[in-house]
Amino acid sequence: MIRKHEAIRAYLNDVCSRVRSQAAHRDIRHELENHLEELVLEREEDGMERDEAVLWAIRQMGSPTEVGDGLHSVHRPRMHWGLLVGVLMFVILGIIAMFAVGQAMIGGSGWQYANSKLVAICLGMVLMGFFYFFNYLKIRSVSFALYAVIIVGMILTELLGITVNGSSYWRFYFISIDWFGSSPYLLMVAAPGMIMNWKNHKWFWLLTTTTLLVVPAVLFLSFSTLSNLMLYLAGYLLLLLFMTRNWWVIGIHGIGMGLLMFLGIIKKDYPMEALFAFLNPERDPQGSGYLYRVAEESIRSAGWWGHGISEEITRAIPKIPTDNIAVFLISSFGWAFGIVILLSLVYFVGRLLQSNRAVREPYGRALGMGLAGMISFQLGYSLLMSLGLVPMVGMPFPFLSFGGSHLMIEMAVMGMVLGIYRRKDMVGSRGDLNAQRL
Repeated sequence: MIRKHEAIRAYLNDVCSRVRSQAAHRDIRHELENHLEELVLEREEDGMERDEAVLWAIRQMGSPTEVGDGLHSVHRPRMHWGLLVGVLMFVILGIIAMFAVGQAMIGGSGWQYANSKLVAICLGMVLMGFFYFFNYLKIRSVSFALYAVIIVGMILTELLGITVNGSSYWRFYFISIDWFGSSPYLLMVAAPGMIMNWKNHKWFWLLTTTTLLVVPAVLFLSFSTLSNLMLYLAGYLLLLLFMTRNWWVIGIHGIGMGLLMFLGIIKKDYPMEALFAFLNPERDPQGSGYLYRVAEESIRSAGWWGHGISEEITRAIPKIPTDNIAVFLISSFGWAFGIVILLSLVYFVGRLLQSNRAVREPYGRALGMGLAGMISFQLGYSLLMSLGLVPMVGMPFPFLSFGGSHLMIEMAVMGMVLGIYRRKDMVGSRGDLNAQRL
């Protein structure tokens, strides 16, 4: 074969030595070998000897230094600066939000909440940097092991963890880990690899439905909040649709999970009260409908420039730093600030989708779609929840709400999305995604 020729091997080695991305070497060798073989066969058909034809073909390809440098510029790591700007925009808005909350709280200091936010941001930056440089391709082979760890962790957290504000945390020395809050995103990291690894299994739909839909749903309904279940289901159904394009099966999955969610939440008084309050806040204006009424009134009366930072809204609306931060910001700074949040959200989601479209490698594209879909859903639902357009389920506003755990999770997710984009030209596509679909 042409690749075994000593001159060909030396040429390819010289070219690849100029390309730092080791992952791209295999594709580069394959592509150059094909071009060289075409040239060699063309000259051999004209009667030229093999050795002479090989040397002629190498001269036609050009200097290995120039070719290698050119391929290095093509296959070098990439940063999606637009998406990074979007992350930083929300981080800055989060600091402003927590400073304003601290100022508004009775006897509070502007830095009371902002300092905690800054600490979480610093830790989140470390996680984002780690996952940015981490080779996501290594996850696929250990996807099921990761899934097993997540499921066992959920069970152990409920059995052995500590309870903080009604949520279970895994305590490790002085660190409390919000395992259930992390689980939707961790499961989404495991899901694409499991789906791809099982794609040719005759029991594919039974395996994926049981492991990735039924088991997590039962655990979330039994031990966690409705918001975590909603977040995971939104991301998983989007991922499954993206990878299979099977609308009928996705529809059946969606209907089945909707029924399971309904059967689960009717056993809990609060979710049903929240649903009835959303449909008719005046039914219990001082009870379950109170928050909807006050939020609507606060936003409607804010005007373009708001009421300013005051203690009154902090007395009227509960859980402002966590669940209702957007209501507080719009009431304090007006509709203009609400438009800033909306435009930041649209820009951020647009950059997320743009970055994922640029990825050619099937596994990375599927993983990026699942993560991007989840964080986009969380952003959109949180804003709509603040405006009273969807039921309030206690879902934190990404990057803005108080709480270090969810912020570090979100920044880690963004690190992985940026890391997938970083390697988009460093790994081969191995065929387009359509060839990988089930």
